[in-house]
Amino acid sequence: MVDGGWRIVQKRTIQSKIQNLKSKIPPLLLLLSFLAAGTLRAQTTDPPPGVQIITAEEIEQTGLARLSDLFILIDDWYATSTEGYTWEASANGLAAAQEAAWVLLVDGNPVDLRVLNTQNINTLPLSLGEIDYVEVHNTPVFIAGLFAQAGVIHLHTRTPDPVVSVRADFAAGNETGDPGPYRYTGFATPNIDRIGPVLQGSAAVAGDGWHLRIHGKADEHHATDERIRQRVFGLYQGLKDPRLILGSVGLDAGATGRLGRHNVFGGFARYQDLPFFELLGLETPTDHRFYHGGLRGDFHPGQDAGMSYRLSYTVSQLEPRNNTGGINLDWQQNIMRGHYEVRAATGRLRGALGLSADLYQSAAAGDLDDENLLIPRAYGRFGAQPNENANISGTAYLTRVEGQLGFGALATLHLTPNETQTITLTGSMARQPFQETNSLWYWIGEGYTFSAYRNAPLATPTSYRAATTYTADAAWRIRPNERFSLTLSGGYRRFDDRTLASYAFQYDSLTTGFFGDTEVRNTVFGRVTKVGAEMEFRVVPSLRQRIHYAYVRYPTQDDVFFQAWRSQPWHRFSYTARFVPNPRFSLYGRLAYQSETQWIAFQQAARNSGGRYEADLPAYWLLDLAAQKRFWRDHLQLNISLRNLLNEAHRTHAAGAITNMTLHVRLQLYFNGG
Repeated sequence: MVDGGWRIVQKRTIQSKIQNLKSKIPPLLLLLSFLAAGTLRAQTTDPPPGVQIITAEEIEQTGLARLSDLFILIDDWYATSTEGYTWEASANGLAAAQEAAWVLLVDGNPVDLRVLNTQNINTLPLSLGEIDYVEVHNTPVFIAGLFAQAGVIHLHTRTPDPVVSVRADFAAGNETGDPGPYRYTGFATPNIDRIGPVLQGSAAVAGDGWHLRIHGKADEHHATDERIRQRVFGLYQGLKDPRLILGSVGLDAGATGRLGRHNVFGGFARYQDLPFFELLGLETPTDHRFYHGGLRGDFHPGQDAGMSYRLSYTVSQLEPRNNTGGINLDWQQNIMRGHYEVRAATGRLRGALGLSADLYQSAAAGDLDDENLLIPRAYGRFGAQPNENANISGTAYLTRVEGQLGFGALATLHLTPNETQTITLTGSMARQPFQETNSLWYWIGEGYTFSAYRNAPLATPTSYRAATTYTADAAWRIRPNERFSLTLSGGYRRFDDRTLASYAFQYDSLTTGFFGDTEVRNTVFGRVTKVGAEMEFRVVPSLRQRIHYAYVRYPTQDDVFFQAWRSQPWHRFSYTARFVPNPRFSLYGRLAYQSETQWIAFQQAARNSGGRYEADLPAYWLLDLAAQKRFWRDHLQLNISLRNLLNEAHRTHAAGAITNMTLHVRLQLYFNGG
């Protein structure tokens, strides 16, 4: 019943467990236990199946530079991008990437970054160095007063040290084989492309039970691949070569005392963007401004009875940048969110009741029929522990949006037959009114338009149905000792009356972009099945290894559904190793495989482009290596990484750039009054 992560805890030594295991596990697992035997001083407690924890230590050892780089480490998600900066993601087959339906939380606060069906996590006013750990939900979950059907990324920030502290962070990259931003100048060389620089920093002051922190970042990205560059110049006009430029600043303060935990926060980001807008088939110059602020609190946390609250206000605003087509995506949306919950527990029973509401206020080009959208919710949660080996929890909610009734339920059964095994069964059902999605298609139906519709034919339904989704997930985990665990999982998703867009692109030789027809259908149905396996083990205490495999398939053949999901690979495999011989040095490696993907919308354009574009992207292997070293009494930390060391011609999107081997450098400085 408590939202949150799983922290580093002390564990008893494995020798004390071996005697108990001999009578409970089969000979094969005894052999694995013997191979992994030894004493382990500390480890991360296992999160429930369907949840992945990424620690700050792992982020630093991997050499991640941006928030979007987290998608590299999330095993059960698949992400695509045209330029390597803005990523569309799908969590474990729970939604199509085009929907951007996953939920982003920061310290329990939902942050809605989605604008016109895109959600760029880099826009969040938060520095990567301020993250303590990331909690990723790959199955449906009810969290922060929201029923998150399509996955959650929950960022938990660091608690500042109880002194004055300053953190600075610099990262940059260089891709081999890319012409770079200076190809058309006198400085042209074969290899001078620059990724970044990414500058991030924070300053904090903290005392006993309170803290105040300010943080900011500045980032830029060059889209220099020929597939991107010529399309960009189809609309872009400016004195400098086109770049993606982001700047942000954030502030948060918190206090903990006898009355509980309370926090206030705020932030601003400005993002000069060139998003690939499918309705136009070209990158569209925009100026995105994002404002976010609010407060949250929890009275009597950790006790049998208590209450929590949350209030937030968000503004997302798109303004036009100069472009040759006179295109204006003019859009502003203000989002007010509120959440209140009371909870109680007695004996083996626990429960909670809550109310939440979201109010969307939109202003855009064209005449909107209704600028306001109110989404109220009421819900109840319960939990029971019939015996020491079983735990049952469930949530049911009800909402009413513009006369449409929505409801859903989520239930989980967690069994521990013995101390080495766990079994988790989860099922959910939800009926979601179309208005609740806050999608581009809803607002177009309400009257949103822009100046380029004459070049982008669009067919939309006259009315929309409420979508119904059913999911079922099962997982079995065995951990015979503290150095080995094996998890087997499976899942099923059924989608009825989904609203999705179907595209049919043609190739435009003049702009090297695309044009074609778009059809929005609200009677899309489909099924998704998924099986997976994950093994974590340590041959020696300083070497952590993880193997992950997932197979996702779409047995139904609704044409629009198949088009939306087939751009995801059927097979995904990864092997990750982290070698930490001492706290001041580490080596990291990750080998990942993804099977081929089919982009049905681009088939005709690929045939007419003379090989410039492909509709069927081949399978690929990616190898990333990184080394990290701390210096100067741990005030200075250097990470050097090589991504795509095999130098694959890597593409994740049919209209996207090719990425070759890339060198990344990240330098971090940290000082405190202690």
